[in-house]
Amino acid sequence: KVEIVVPGKNIDQKLVRAASKRHWPDLIKAGIKIYEYEPTMVHVKLMIVDDIFVSVGSGNFDNRSIRLNDEANLDVLDRQFAAQQTRLFEMDKRQSSEVALDKIGSTFFDPIKQAAGLFSPQL
Repeated sequence: KVEIVVPGKNIDQKLVRAASKRHWPDLIKAGIKIYEYEPTMVHVKLMIVDDIFVSVGSGNFDNRSIRLNDEANLDVLDRQFAAQQTRLFEMDKRQSSEVALDKIGSTFFDPIKQAAGLFSPQL
């Protein structure tokens, strides 16, 4: 299963949020669950795979972060560490709201999301 926690309304980059939201309907239709974190801004990136591999840090999974930005992730292959990070992820999910497909609306007629999509390679 794939679950993603994204920043909610407390995001520092509104354009990044709009560009991201363009893809949410397709992700949800593919069975991915998306949650918006509510309490504060969240910047950390966390990926847990098969209860043993963890990648955590500030690096985004895009060309700009990989080639241009000075961001880094720590990759750990350890079941105990993965279990700890899974508990923290579940705590974050409890402070988040699941995004429902019927609440997203169409991105086709949303000029902000369309414009943000044009800039997404640079974000």
